[in-house]
Amino acid sequence: MVRRWIIGLGLVGAVAASTAEAVAPGKEACAGCNVLWITMDTTRADRMGFLGNKSGLTPRLDALAASSVVFTQAFSQAPATLLSVSSYFSGRYRANNGIDFDLEDVDRYHQLSPEVTTIAEAFKQKGYATVGFTANPVIATDKEYSFGLEQGFDKWSSGDDKAATEAAAAYLRGLSGSGFTYVHLMGPHADNPKLSGFDERRGKFDSALVHVTQKFYEDVAAGKATASEGDMAYMRAMYDDAVWQLDSRVGQLIDAARAGARGQKTMIVVTADHGEALGEAGHSPPRFGHGHALNDVLLHVPLVVYVPGATPRKDGSIVELVDLAPTLSDLAGIPVDKAWAWDGQPLLGPRAASTPVALAERARWEARQVGARTLTHSYTLSPGKNWSRAYDLRSDPTQLSPVKATSAEHQALAAAVKTYLDNAHAPAAGARTAATPEELEMLKALGYTE
Repeated sequence: MVRRWIIGLGLVGAVAASTAEAVAPGKEACAGCNVLWITMDTTRADRMGFLGNKSGLTPRLDALAASSVVFTQAFSQAPATLLSVSSYFSGRYRANNGIDFDLEDVDRYHQLSPEVTTIAEAFKQKGYATVGFTANPVIATDKEYSFGLEQGFDKWSSGDDKAATEAAAAYLRGLSGSGFTYVHLMGPHADNPKLSGFDERRGKFDSALVHVTQKFYEDVAAGKATASEGDMAYMRAMYDDAVWQLDSRVGQLIDAARAGARGQKTMIVVTADHGEALGEAGHSPPRFGHGHALNDVLLHVPLVVYVPGATPRKDGSIVELVDLAPTLSDLAGIPVDKAWAWDGQPLLGPRAASTPVALAERARWEARQVGARTLTHSYTLSPGKNWSRAYDLRSDPTQLSPVKATSAEHQALAAAVKTYLDNAHAPAAGARTAATPEELEMLKALGYTE
């Protein structure tokens, strides 16, 4: 199976030498199993113990990973929530899922296309109760605006991380029938308050900061504020402490699912919608936050898939979050209808397939950027601004120094991007939606609008 957007290209051969082994088809299956899907907002892959971090931030996730399939090179379709979630729920890339929005322009707020069949709808059609809990207000439905990402869910509730975790845990403990449950926690997304016991866990820092706010991130990036070395060390420690707290909440959800009547027949997926920049070296002013680039710290995400009875292992091939919809459907024994036109491909089970390229997008349509990458090379195109950048990730993993796109690998990635853009199959845009002035201020405080 080859992804729709590279059909007809000699891409796989051009980049095969620089990629990991392809996903090996397996016998994993869990027909009729329940699904618990947990998304950790703004969570970097390099903070996970099971991916090599030695700080002890994720003991509960590490325990889950030890009995799961861990994809060590998983990539989001976008460095921000709306593009990412709309892609993995719809099983389609941005150009193909109909969502049309620019959070800086309220005239561009359109919901996910009703023509799209979401992963929740696929499970609902098979009699599953589909319930979602979100702590991220941009995908909540208790607002005037809604981007329609709850399409296919019987119930979609919102609250902060504590409330969403407790509500989801109570639901999971009481779930006796077939259920597809999605939980989206904000985790380390700024604003980050100072948690009780922080000094004992993380130490003292030479910084006058207390809470770390999204506004401070943006002021530093714009040169309106200066972050000292002590400030930056403190902000990273605050991020880490939020990941530590998030890990505990993920553990609560896992325990609740396993305590339910169908706990032994529950698949568990844990991932992140995107990562976070934390003042990496080479950027002046330093960048904190997300949404501003297509690089590893913003796109490389943890991905753990627990399937009852499956052999635990680590898989180092490139995979994408858009692959989760067909993966979960296949594992649960739900046939994927070709009419759904999902771009993803199953990562596990007898139909498992791999393409050694990951695709991502960012920004508004007029100034959008589309990127493709392997494990060793990346290429980004701005179609509206008519520029491109290529990087050799072996010598420049943080993508600071562009190179000429003359290598066979870069030429293949440029062809993949062109093919994707030329073959977009966008459905009709969803219904228009709009936010109140108060909601726009809330979105601005979270960094979603200017």
